[in-house]
Amino acid sequence: MEITLEKTDSLTASIKIILNQADYQDRIEKKIKEYARTAQIKGFRPGKVPAGMIRKMYGKSIKVSEVSATSTDALESYLKDNNIQILGGPIISQATQNSNYDWENQTDFEFSYDIGLKPQITLSVGKNIVVAKPKAQVTDAQIDETIENLRNMKANYQEQEEVTDQPNVTVYGFIVTANGEAVKVPSYNNPDELRDLFTADAKGYGVVSIGQIGEHKSLFLGKKKNDTVTFDLRTLFPSDAQVSEFFGMDANMVKNISGEFVMTIGNISVKQLPELNQELFEAIFGPGKVQSEEDFRQQLRNIKTREAEIAQKDQMLNQFQTQLLEAHNFDLPDSFMKRWLAANNPNLSEAQITESYDSYRDTMRFEILVSELANAKNIKVDMQDIVARLSDINFMQIVRMGYYNMVGMENMLAMRMLQDQENRQKVDDYFRLTLLHKVFDAYRDDITIQ
Repeated sequence: MEITLEKTDSLTASIKIILNQADYQDRIEKKIKEYARTAQIKGFRPGKVPAGMIRKMYGKSIKVSEVSATSTDALESYLKDNNIQILGGPIISQATQNSNYDWENQTDFEFSYDIGLKPQITLSVGKNIVVAKPKAQVTDAQIDETIENLRNMKANYQEQEEVTDQPNVTVYGFIVTANGEAVKVPSYNNPDELRDLFTADAKGYGVVSIGQIGEHKSLFLGKKKNDTVTFDLRTLFPSDAQVSEFFGMDANMVKNISGEFVMTIGNISVKQLPELNQELFEAIFGPGKVQSEEDFRQQLRNIKTREAEIAQKDQMLNQFQTQLLEAHNFDLPDSFMKRWLAANNPNLSEAQITESYDSYRDTMRFEILVSELANAKNIKVDMQDIVARLSDINFMQIVRMGYYNMVGMENMLAMRMLQDQENRQKVDDYFRLTLLHKVFDAYRDDITIQ
């Protein structure tokens, strides 16, 4: 066996492997014996098929398989033994792909592989990396706001006969244009496709909160179900955001909607907020977990403090990533990597690979940097580290969804994520995220934190 490496430029190389019969023949003979033990061929008892029969029937396919396997095993060993750091993976060269091997009679074979080389990087991580540390304080006002949000989340809605002058009254109804003409609105599934809306045959739907329309609430006060209200849309709701909320449509879909509309009231309800008492405490945290309003506020403060600290670190990590990339300007073997992506993603067109490559390259460059930084300080990631990071992620999701009674279960959920076979493919992503956190922690004293 002969293996040679030839650099084609500073970041790519070609590896040529020449095999002779002695390199692969033992593998072929071993495979023929395995076939003879397991093959089921009419006229022969299991395990008694002659090797000659196997060679005659399957010899060529076995030779193709074992010669190819010998080549790839030799390539893998060569890269490992010579500590050659590559990106992506080897690609069979065009010359090898075009080779017309005589598998029946040929004994010597030549294979060549193209590889992308990992760039040599001089690390520059010190006070030149500047990261701003956001505040993570939790104020009494924030706790009060959180409590109001929770009360709103647990609110009851009671229907009433007519619109009254209360801030928590909401009016629901069908909407048409005052002149009966349709308004062209982008389709939900295809923004480029327009559909007719706000006509008798294609009514729209609107929601009005009486407490949010100021002096215009007089248009609705005293109205009952099936009554109509006529109004100028942009007078009642001046901004796209308000119109978006009124119609329950994306802000981009309402930009061109204006004019006079008629709302036929379908329902009137008043939101009733729960009292700040034991019933609410248990509805939020579960039975027996909160004993008083003081305890309730303290538990909320603990949760919001942890939430703020996690968000603080996430913001610092984003800055750290940007600063690292700016401080290290190095190239990748772009042409090779595009070929490698195409070879490993046959469903992607050349145009799709070209379009997404810049983002992929930035991700690859950052992962290389993080790996180099980890190696410089011998930073390792174990399963306990990954569980801790996933616990933070689960905690943030629990809090943002308002499931405060699940706080404390984030570790268990993390373990389930790692054990779930459908999530196994994501473990690499979890590893990379955890490694970044550990690298940042290890270099905090080296960089500038403002």
